[in-house]
Amino acid sequence: MAFKIVVHLIFLFTSLFPVLILAEENYGFLERIEITSTPNPVGSGARALGMGGAFIAIADDATAASWNPGGLVQLEKPEISVVFSGNHRKEENFFSEYPDASGNEEDNRHRLNYLSAALPFVFANRNMVLSLNYQHMYDFSRGFAFENFFVDSASDPSEEFPFATFTDKYEFEQDGALYALGLAWGIAVSPDLSFGITLNYWGDFIYENEWEESIAVKREHALLHLETNTMDTYSFEGWNAVLGFLYRLNSRWTLGGVLKMPFKADINHSHYEHNVTTIPDSALPYMDLSFNEQNFSDVPDDLMSDTGISFNETSNEQLRLPMSWGIGLAYRYSDNLSVSLDYHRTLWNDFEYIDADGNKTSPVNGLSLEESGIDPVNSLRMGAEYLIIKDNIVIPVRMGIFYDPAPAKSSPDEYMGFSIGTGLAWRWCVVDVAYQFRYGNDVGTSLIQGTDFSQDIEEHIVYCSLITHF
Repeated sequence: MAFKIVVHLIFLFTSLFPVLILAEENYGFLERIEITSTPNPVGSGARALGMGGAFIAIADDATAASWNPGGLVQLEKPEISVVFSGNHRKEENFFSEYPDASGNEEDNRHRLNYLSAALPFVFANRNMVLSLNYQHMYDFSRGFAFENFFVDSASDPSEEFPFATFTDKYEFEQDGALYALGLAWGIAVSPDLSFGITLNYWGDFIYENEWEESIAVKREHALLHLETNTMDTYSFEGWNAVLGFLYRLNSRWTLGGVLKMPFKADINHSHYEHNVTTIPDSALPYMDLSFNEQNFSDVPDDLMSDTGISFNETSNEQLRLPMSWGIGLAYRYSDNLSVSLDYHRTLWNDFEYIDADGNKTSPVNGLSLEESGIDPVNSLRMGAEYLIIKDNIVIPVRMGIFYDPAPAKSSPDEYMGFSIGTGLAWRWCVVDVAYQFRYGNDVGTSLIQGTDFSQDIEEHIVYCSLITHF
């Protein structure tokens, strides 16, 4: 009996200490980066959101620095703008192999989305615009928890042990965001053609440019409770450029294009881990035994205690973000009605994480780039805006639809949705609001590998922006 108990202890301890190895190999928590906002690089602003994000060939306000800096020269007066966003995200998680672990998770976030100041001027007989912008780029906020129930493979079915089964509990939480401080410049090279560039610094400014991942894994057994808690913090810093053009084909048609350059960001990765072994009261009747007749040298010294083991480490790593480009076409039917269409392509097959040892993996699923099965992603957006003009007041009505897939192994996860928006323009002040619904079914299979996992996701997003002209 004593020998059987020690066999159980050795099995439990070696299978979970450190428990994070189990989580990493079986569930892929640490090998990937989960971007909960659309991973495809889009711009900011309630007006653009209300039109489904089809704004490349319009780009006629200060948010043009994020959509297409080639449109900045359409600004006629100095202006400042601020945009706030709210996001409600609902995830319905499915574990085909462990249906009891299935369930719903919800998350609510409110953030500063965009802040800018723009100044039009004339130099060398050319219309130009300079703008300073601070933009929320990506969101990392999410969390979930689930349990798995196992039969202890070290148990002898012929013996009635009360500890023949055990339960694994997993909790994952990720929080943080990436922002970029941009300096944009636009120039009109002719009455119909303009170019622009935005230079972005991805680093700490108003907010810290980082995200955190916390993981708690517990194995509960009649003999032992084993627990590992980890906290990983990733600080992000880098530079990239956005190039754009706007060409007026005629009085009704406008063509726009944007190129977002790839770049390699520096990551300061801080890892903290704490491991604890405890003996529950239910195990005490089985501990009053003599093990002198056996050789138990393989049992760790601190197995029968509440002691915890902690360690910290930091490393310098890199994240390579891919190139993306888009092209847009806008048609101005009248002074009141405009429609637009955008196509965007992001080379997610070039998205890679480089750890401190130089190992390269895809942040989408943690596999090597050769094995990841990640392909470029194409998105499509359509929108319309109708202006109700009365005296010196303008009330816009906007709507849009979009197909906005996310990178995943073998084939992209399919997301789509719609948006609506309105606002009020009066003299020197413009207020816009927009609502977007984005959803994806049977997505997220790369999130927790080895569990036949999938998700149905719904996102409700509200933008509110204020623009003041001088």
